[in-house]
Amino acid sequence: MNYLIGLLIGIVIALIAYTLNRKVSFKWYDWVLGVAILGLLSVGTQHLLSSLAGFETSAAWFGFAIFGGLAVVLALVEWRLLSARNKAA
Repeated sequence: MNYLIGLLIGIVIALIAYTLNRKVSFKWYDWVLGVAILGLLSVGTQHLLSSLAGFETSAAWFGFAIFGGLAVVLALVEWRLLSARNKAA
């Protein structure tokens, strides 16, 4: 469990370092959305692994789909905001 969350946080840090090297400007709400995305992915992973450990497979995948789906939707919104801002600049 800790490995997966550590891997997720490492990927996020690598993406932040990559975008900062490309001179992408972040607004305050970009950071808020990023933390919300990371939180939803962490909660979804925790729910998946704990429900699978309790032999509740349908609840595990359903909860992961809800939390992961919300994270994906927020990530797409964030990506669209960043790409629109960089095109305008």
